[in-house]
Amino acid sequence: MTHPLHTTAWADEKPTSGKANVHTITVEPGTGRFKVVNAGLSLPFVPDPAHAIVIRDAGGKEVGRSDPKLPGGSGATMLDLDLTKLSGLSWGAWTVEVTELGVVPTGFGSDEATVAATFARPQKPDPVSTILPHLPKPSKSG
Repeated sequence: MTHPLHTTAWADEKPTSGKANVHTITVEPGTGRFKVVNAGLSLPFVPDPAHAIVIRDAGGKEVGRSDPKLPGGSGATMLDLDLTKLSGLSWGAWTVEVTELGVVPTGFGSDEATVAATFARPQKPDPVSTILPHLPKPSKSG
């Protein structure tokens, strides 16, 4: 499991009229993953397939957007980006926008809770020999 670099969480009550719920998180060079989970409105038989998470880098370029949800699914939305497979990213203050289709605020007046985290690039594990205690050398007397 890779080391978390930054984690932040927030709760948004009713969104400001005409504005999406937008927050920032610092994404440093060397970051390997960016994950966001949002818990939004979830009512039985009331789908919200337009509910989305949109991530933009420090330059304002859209880096990722959550997939549309199927009707009747969970109110939770997740986005997991593997940044090692992307190029041309601007590091610094990235924005996390929780929205409906990327054009209007979320939740239709409901409360929202969101967690965003960045993770270090994966690397090869240290050899087991580096974490084991050194064993005493066998004596030659016998």
